[in-house]
Amino acid sequence: MSAGVDRAPPKRHHFVPEVYLRAWCDMHGRVAVRRRDQATTFVTDPVNVGVEARLYGAGIEALWREKNFSLVEEEWPRVRADLLRRGHVHGRDRDLACMFMALQIARTREHIAQATVAAELAEFTEDRPPSRETVRRFIIERHGHTPNDVEVEAAWTLASFEVMQGLPPSFDEAFSVSMDIATTKMAPLLDGLHWRVEIADAPILWASDRPVMPWRPPSPKDSFEGVGYANSDEIRMPLTPVAMLVLQRRVSPSPVQVDARRFHHYNKDIALQCYEFIVCSPGRRARLDKVSLARNRPAVRFHTAPGVRVAPDGTRSPMGDVIQKWVPLRAIDPSHTPEPGPSR
Repeated sequence: MSAGVDRAPPKRHHFVPEVYLRAWCDMHGRVAVRRRDQATTFVTDPVNVGVEARLYGAGIEALWREKNFSLVEEEWPRVRADLLRRGHVHGRDRDLACMFMALQIARTREHIAQATVAAELAEFTEDRPPSRETVRRFIIERHGHTPNDVEVEAAWTLASFEVMQGLPPSFDEAFSVSMDIATTKMAPLLDGLHWRVEIADAPILWASDRPVMPWRPPSPKDSFEGVGYANSDEIRMPLTPVAMLVLQRRVSPSPVQVDARRFHHYNKDIALQCYEFIVCSPGRRARLDKVSLARNRPAVRFHTAPGVRVAPDGTRSPMGDVIQKWVPLRAIDPSHTPEPGPSR
């Protein structure tokens, strides 16, 4: 074992890197944070934000994960500076930026909750199979959402089957799969898009515990259908309080100066998309104090609907009910006003 990994694994793991959040620090090195379950913001050091004990597991696996994340993170300030200055990066720096974003997607608390839902249910109860009411209680307590009977039935059917068959992956297995998908699938997806850096004069842009966000216009479909990174209209990542990175399928100028009002619209969607908290510069906390936040945004939801089989000739025929596990794009907020469409 090399000297670089011959040490005890760290006990506190950041799922949002300090090096990323420090772009929102004031002159005292502090950021303002607003949690979904709190009415106002608080000010703290980034070392206390986006952190959880043993989130990456324990033992040598956790140590390797922490080390590999650090190798990418230490390059981020330089790569971000180039993005801000030139509006694009190429070669190794583009690979680093793609890897930084892909790993960030895969290691959030939200993503881990999605990947380990069946394993968490197996730990939640010793009942085999778990009852429907146990599944309902699990969704309420672990995912902060009160499901209807259709959702309970879908979750029970899917999760209890995996539990009874002994199929739920362990945490380490799920985490390893997520990391593999990030490096082999997600990073190339991000690399294949066109990048646009938008810059505003006022330092008003927020960040959150979902730094890399898929986006499509608000739709009634938000109440029953998610959207992934591969089929979203855009992928957005706040770079600093004055800069947003937008990944899209069409070519557009970069960097480009935009009206600050656009960033206020971005902030509205960040408030809807965040999983647990939002971050802003302490001097801009007044607007964040006033934003209306739903108390929870579930990490994953379930549904059952009639399936349709499409033949090669286009003929459609019923195929019975299909169980759907989907990721909500944003919390449902009837008062949400439409935001601007895709970047031009």
